[in-house]
Amino acid sequence: MNRREILGAGVMLAAVGIGARAGEHAQHHHGHGPTFIKNPLLLEAATACVNTGQACISHCLELFAQGAKELAACARSVTELATVCNALVGLTNMDSKYLAKAAHFAM
Repeated sequence: MNRREILGAGVMLAAVGIGARAGEHAQHHHGHGPTFIKNPLLLEAATACVNTGQACISHCLELFAQGAKELAACARSVTELATVCNALVGLTNMDSKYLAKAAHFAM
């Protein structure tokens, strides 16, 4: 599975899980914080992608400490993926004019 497939799967899974929590999330943040985010599902999915990627990298580091080297390529790919997702988080928060291009590139 390549990084684009992983990102696509992560975005889809996050979008499914987010729907159930959207109302609760909106109530929790009512009255403060940015209310102008035009792509809240993308923001949530990209944030989940970053968090999952960081957990994966931590796991790889634990295995590296035990002498396992076979996950080096995976760790590199996940680091690249988390970097792209982190960029999407920032661009989504800013409603950047580059968001559509960045999201297309990530997929």
